[in-house]
Amino acid sequence: MYKFVFSHDAHVTEPEDLLSRNLPEKFKPDMLRIVREGDKVLYKSADKVLFHLKLKGDISRSENVEKPIPGVFPGGYDIAFRLQEMEKSGVDSSIIYNGLIGFAYALAPAPGIAHMQVFNDWCIDHFKGFANTFVANAMLPAYDPQTTMKEFVRVLGMGYRSVMLPINPPDDVPRYSDKIWDPVWSMCEDAGIPMTMHSGTSKLPIRYHGDGAACMNHYTHGLDAQEALALMVVSGVFDRHPKLKVVNTEAGADWLAWSGEHLDEVYKTHNFYVQPKLSRLPSEYLYSQVIATTHRERACFQNLNITGSDCVIWSDDYPHAEGTYPHTRQILGDLFDGIDVATNVQEQIVGGTCAHLYGLDAAAAAIEKEHFWAQHPQRRAQHA
Repeated sequence: MYKFVFSHDAHVTEPEDLLSRNLPEKFKPDMLRIVREGDKVLYKSADKVLFHLKLKGDISRSENVEKPIPGVFPGGYDIAFRLQEMEKSGVDSSIIYNGLIGFAYALAPAPGIAHMQVFNDWCIDHFKGFANTFVANAMLPAYDPQTTMKEFVRVLGMGYRSVMLPINPPDDVPRYSDKIWDPVWSMCEDAGIPMTMHSGTSKLPIRYHGDGAACMNHYTHGLDAQEALALMVVSGVFDRHPKLKVVNTEAGADWLAWSGEHLDEVYKTHNFYVQPKLSRLPSEYLYSQVIATTHRERACFQNLNITGSDCVIWSDDYPHAEGTYPHTRQILGDLFDGIDVATNVQEQIVGGTCAHLYGLDAAAAAIEKEHFWAQHPQRRAQHA
């Protein structure tokens, strides 16, 4: 279908005993956990409910993929199952974001950092030997820049090529537009790696209740990301850090054209109020230094003459329900239908840009999989 397909939004489900085995004893009372109560799924720390879902329909697909239930391999951390599902989907490689431990961003600093470090220690080790197939993504705390940089240095030493921050820091911490965060952006530039920001990570994702709440709570995740990234643009973050790249996942990419043009309009017509004065128009930073993912939304492809193609990449959000799984291969096949996008640009969007970002080689990724299956032939037959 394509020469190389990379999903820049795929999640792991951590082993159920990962935190109980590795979290320091003093933080175990705050340990993140998932509790099923009747028709509700609760995400808890101690007695506090951080997030809940009230089930209104069948979630068997999600459970079968993400939970180690009898007779079904957990696609979350079982590499054999995951590789098999990627093959069925037509996906060659992917980034690896957290699962439950993503809620560590809602915890107080000490237990939050402890949770993140448990994940960071485990993830890079779990996916070792797959340097071209999986890009492990480290969680960085956002309680203050010094703490962020300390963990940044630690994970770089572990071999991480991708790191993430929440969309916004906690409410009592200056926003990323503040110059106190400049040393973090400089670290990204010096290391030559992008900063990723996954939508829905900045605060507890419940704004709405009642009718329409499920859709609106997810919808506003994307708005948070658009606002945060626009602020980084107009505050001069990218002007001060011309080599910085920020990749946002799960906010779509259709908004890029509107946001860029709207920011330009405001910047030019209200220039006598604007501070700071930028070296370029806001849209130029947005389209050259921010990268956004699309699952199946296609308006972004119709706007490539405005945004260019460097700022749009594809993702499947495996194995989450809002992503493309288990229909990924079909969605990939239809992605550009009826839209005039040159073949080389299609290849860039579905994999080429990410291969360049992370130094991936398609042939090497294929060899990694061959080696794995040669060592685990019974697992391949089991998954066939």
